[in-house]
Amino acid sequence: MINFSSTNYVEVSFKQSSKLVYTSHIKLDQEVVIVIHGYESNADEVFIVNIIESLIETFGDNKSYCALNWKVEASAYIGPIAQPIKKLLGIKLLGIDYFPVSLIAAGVGSDLGKALLELKSSGVQMNNIYLMGHSEGAHLAGAAGRVVISSEDLIGR
Repeated sequence: MINFSSTNYVEVSFKQSSKLVYTSHIKLDQEVVIVIHGYESNADEVFIVNIIESLIETFGDNKSYCALNWKVEASAYIGPIAQPIKKLLGIKLLGIDYFPVSLIAAGVGSDLGKALLELKSSGVQMNNIYLMGHSEGAHLAGAAGRVVISSEDLIGR
């Protein structure tokens, strides 16, 4: 996850998500907005940064803003059949590439859900967490929500 503010950001892994609280990048009394990019994208994309900057401009620095960067996972699988066809034709074959990534996204979403529960154990209120996903990122947010619901808790939005 990457934590943004108008002046700085820090990148931490899922397994270190509580570090965002301990280093004061996520404040316990603030709402936490997590923006999640889609397939074949990353958290540094202009539109993701613009979304977060617009949120900061609209709501100010009284919220903690994060971007989930699952770029490696989103682009990790290129099917053994798709690779030579893509090279030969120079085209994207969405159906061949996208299905395995959707399965990977479910796993990343599960990891995000576990990270959110770790943030909860650090003192972050679950009703103060907002997930915003673009494309496959929305499905990933849903998978995170299912993990949180299974712990008998709910994410704010």
